Amino acid sequence: SDDRNNGYINSIVDSFKKNSEAKSEDLNVNELRKRYPYINFGENGRACYDPTGGVIMADKALKCVQDLSVRFGVKIRDGDRVVSIIHDKQKVEVHTDSGRRYLAKSCIVCTGPWASQLLSKLGF
Repeated sequence: SDDRNNGYINSIVDSFKKNSEAKSEDLNVNELRKRYPYINFGENGRACYDPTGGVIMADKALKCVQDLSVRFGVKIRDGDRVVSIIHDKQKVEVHTDSGRRYLAKSCIVCTGPWASQLLSKLGF
């Protein structure tokens, strides 16, 4: 952050301080410029470095979850837009744009950015 009093950064630093086993570094603007000279941190830059942190590649993580799910019997139906879901305590019925109807004990619908459109039809 380029604001020394950034509440978000402060809460992260405070969280690390409360956990004696957590390793982190509270970096000021001079330390940031030394480590990352290619980034402009402004005049009051501050960051919290977590050496145990990492990056999750979303596409690879999703592929892994899908592959595991298929191994355990899940059927993945991709690219078929859901237009309605009817459910009760025994079953879920999913209707799609292509006219397909899926019937199951349970289902997971991954709508991405279209969640609000589908959920509004379900009363949410």
